[in-house]
Amino acid sequence: MTLHRAFILLGPLGFGLTSACLPLDANFDLANYHFHNAWALLHHRFEIDFLASGQQSFFNPILDVPFFLANGWLPGPGLAFLLGATQGLCFSCLYLLSCALLPGDPGIRRDLVAACIAGAGMASATSISELGTTFYDYLGTLGAVACFMLLARGTGVRAGPGTARPYLWIGLAGFALGLAAGLKLTNIYLAIGIGLAVPVLGQTLARRLSATAIFAAGGAIGLAIAAGAWMTHLWTLYGNPVFPYFNQVFQSPFAPVGDLRDLRFMPRGWLEALFYPFVFAANPGRVSEAPMRDFRYLALFLTFFAGPPLLFLTWKSAAQAPARRRFLWFLLTALALSHAGWLMLFSIRRYAMALEGMAPLMVVLLALEAPRRTARIALAIGLIGVLVATTQPRSWGRSDRRGFERPIVDVHLPDMARAGDMVLMTGWRPKSFLAPFFPDGVVFVRVNGADSDDLVLAKLAPEMRRRVAAHPGRFLALVNETQMASLDSLTDL
Repeated sequence: MTLHRAFILLGPLGFGLTSACLPLDANFDLANYHFHNAWALLHHRFEIDFLASGQQSFFNPILDVPFFLANGWLPGPGLAFLLGATQGLCFSCLYLLSCALLPGDPGIRRDLVAACIAGAGMASATSISELGTTFYDYLGTLGAVACFMLLARGTGVRAGPGTARPYLWIGLAGFALGLAAGLKLTNIYLAIGIGLAVPVLGQTLARRLSATAIFAAGGAIGLAIAAGAWMTHLWTLYGNPVFPYFNQVFQSPFAPVGDLRDLRFMPRGWLEALFYPFVFAANPGRVSEAPMRDFRYLALFLTFFAGPPLLFLTWKSAAQAPARRRFLWFLLTALALSHAGWLMLFSIRRYAMALEGMAPLMVVLLALEAPRRTARIALAIGLIGVLVATTQPRSWGRSDRRGFERPIVDVHLPDMARAGDMVLMTGWRPKSFLAPFFPDGVVFVRVNGADSDDLVLAKLAPEMRRRVAAHPGRFLALVNETQMASLDSLTDL
């Protein structure tokens, strides 16, 4: 039991300490909107400024508030420890899920195997590259794995005190997943995929329908708590709760008709889509701006094809552990449907951290179901070892090492701006992280930015021009030193 508790604590503590020792986070998104949006929310700047973070100004800022507040109080390594420790909770949840699904009685051997599975899942290229950063893609892993843990308890896979109240645990599972999707909408593919698979858990039609309804209700509550206020804000101002995305559905006059998704990494044609994990296993640049070598997704994809025949051929063993076998069917279905959702919506590697994290566990669970178990388990262990050994993460941008007293976001401005000035922001490189350090009373207006920003700005240009024309004070321009040519765009104002 002492070892079991140690493994639970190992994730937050180990990830936190490792994160604190790394160079501090300096990724593009942190400079572009993660820091600014939280400040804008807390200081009511969304009504004062105009698209300071570009298109990302419309992202839910709730998730970024803890980082913004902590940055003002904690030195960089201390805040990095908290970021890493939060991501380390994914290790703890993966460990507990592995303990619940591995056959046999609790003991040191099971705990060691479960810890190795969790470690292999959280050592993915995406996970390593984002350690101590503000990308928060681990929220998908945390929500999905917590959901699976609660469903395993509610469906009796592992006997426990909650087995007698299955619908409570099913509702909580939906709530955990809805919360993750609400905080970061890119996790919506997990909510859809897992939600559609919930009927697999039921033994009768009535139980399938009731479990699905309760799961959906829990998910809706979680989504409403995490994103309801912000989606209402967007609906009130722009007529689209996910503005400016999927505007072909909501038809807001303030954005182009289209979904405005980043389509750079989508498969090229239906044939490539069918085998896309093979494609980006060979060419990682197809699914990421920072190409990373990691075969976990391919291993998970192969379980979708190997799993069903294996479970059919070994159907006689289902009588020994029917709940566990049914749950394995559910996992295969949920992850396959989530893969399909990820493929159709994004095909961006870092959004799939949850799927990569589940790959080692799925490989082991299927190996345990196979005939000649010893040989199959040895093969599974060898495969997981290859997955770990061949992982090649990449950095998303980190600063130089600083003294312990310096915060992650640390800005010193020249004594230039004063209250009543309007700062015109031009060029696509991130700069909105500077805004909180300007004097009070300075107004920020984005004039242009990235291509996706300009699509929205083109629709909102009259409002931008109206604000510039009505400003009675001085104008300043804010531009990255490598993009001085973008100042030419200010001449027609």
